[in-house]
Amino acid sequence: MLTQRSEGQPMAGLWELPGGKVEPGESPTVALGREIAEELGCGCSVGAIYEVVHHRYPRFELVLLVYRTHLIGTPRPVQVAAIHWVPPAELTRYEVLPADVELIARIAHAGSVDPAPRPRQTFDELTRDAPTGCLNPHYLRLRLDEELDRAQRYARPLALLLTDVDELSALNDRHGRAAGDAALGQLVALMTQNARTVDRLGRVSAGGFVLILPETPAGAAYGIAERLRADVAARRFAVGKGRRAELRCTVSCGVAAMRGQVAGEAQGLLGRADAALWRAKLTGRNRTVVDSAD
Repeated sequence: MLTQRSEGQPMAGLWELPGGKVEPGESPTVALGREIAEELGCGCSVGAIYEVVHHRYPRFELVLLVYRTHLIGTPRPVQVAAIHWVPPAELTRYEVLPADVELIARIAHAGSVDPAPRPRQTFDELTRDAPTGCLNPHYLRLRLDEELDRAQRYARPLALLLTDVDELSALNDRHGRAAGDAALGQLVALMTQNARTVDRLGRVSAGGFVLILPETPAGAAYGIAERLRADVAARRFAVGKGRRAELRCTVSCGVAAMRGQVAGEAQGLLGRADAALWRAKLTGRNRTVVDSAD
């Protein structure tokens, strides 16, 4: 099934696979069910991921998750101009959205909507860092771009907290890589427990993590970073077989916040937070530094 975009929408008249944007706090499967109901006036049961397509638009990158679904009820145009049931071989006759071109061409070439056998990947496998469970660098960047765009568009505060485990290589040499990984997992659990539902935590390096803090000015972000830093320094992380051994570590933190609708501000925010983090490292570690511009 293809749906045609209505007049007044961007790229009106083009055809696309039904679905839409994931809203904040939604899972992709919930978002797909909501969009099907809004666009087609029927329900659906969502199956396994069929395909994942990455498409770069001029101002953002789109990650398109394509699910195989079973429609429940009779579909009809509600918030779309038209719907067509299209045999695979005829898909390329339609003028479709740029993000759908590659996928539709593959289906048309295969002459079937049945994918070649391959390992199924869940949404978590595509977006999460396997060892720690937080967002992977690729998906973290997408979420950061969304938050930067929202903060600039609506003139809302936004801060980044970068944290990095001090002397991680030495810790791994002393206690073993498995112990270091166990400590990182517990550090992520600690950061997740103290984060709000709107915050996003992702991994950016071996011992480095980014916490995206919407609606948070620099001063509040500094307080969050300092509580985290002090909590880590006071903890004994249970590691080793049976978690009987204990590991002590510290983290350094860098904080930067949006400074309003300054040209190039969004692109420079991560760099300013990273610079603050490395000032914390160079001035003794186990400390928090706020970007000097804040």
